[in-house]
Amino acid sequence: MKRNHWLAIVMGASLAATPMVFAATNDARLPEAARQGDKAGVAAMLKQGIDVNSAAGDGSTALHWAANNGDLDMVKQLIALGANVNAGTRIGGMTPLYMAARKGNAAIISALLKAGAKAKEVNSNGTTVLMVAAASGDADSVRALIDAGAEV
Repeated sequence: MKRNHWLAIVMGASLAATPMVFAATNDARLPEAARQGDKAGVAAMLKQGIDVNSAAGDGSTALHWAANNGDLDMVKQLIALGANVNAGTRIGGMTPLYMAARKGNAAIISALLKAGAKAKEVNSNGTTVLMVAAASGDADSVRALIDAGAEV
């Protein structure tokens, strides 16, 4: 109990409020279901009111995993529900756009850009999303990013 109290003080929250703060933003079940491609599980959790921007321990969200897995329908659903298209992971600062570019998925890149993702994105290692798209070998992904303002 003392450890939790100390954590609450460090986090700037009261002990009573701490569980609600974490429950609203750190429910790793949603990103895990998306990682596994469990569309029914993702839909059920969102209906239950789990925050669409809930993150796993590494900072990845359901949108990161939907983009990584090439699931355009899930990407669109999450965006429509308010998923943060510019959320970065804790290590590397990778966003869903970075994940889609790494896979060379032009359709998901376009959906993320339309929703406000940044074409000039640079991760914490200095790698641009355009570099990653080029490395994937998908010309349509590169074109989509350049058309959206990525610096060549």
